[in-house]
Amino acid sequence: MFQQQREIIELKMRVERLEEIVRSLGHAPIPPGPVTSVQAVSPSYEDDVRSLVMAGQMLQAIKLYREHTGCSLLEAKMRVEAMRG
Repeated sequence: MFQQQREIIELKMRVERLEEIVRSLGHAPIPPGPVTSVQAVSPSYEDDVRSLVMAGQMLQAIKLYREHTGCSLLEAKMRVEAMRG
């Protein structure tokens, strides 16, 4: 069960990255998909989370990410850990 959740979250992250790439290329906007518990993170907010990660404050970064997105603890942990590099 845990492995399946992890794979789903990783796939969601990959899709979001691909969508960001397509948007940055200046193509037509991508229509919104089905509603999920994951909300888009604004670039300035993401910068705040990254700053906490770079300062080694992982718990604060995860908490801030969850407060903004409303995602699960597991998903927030995986996304914040992915920001490490």
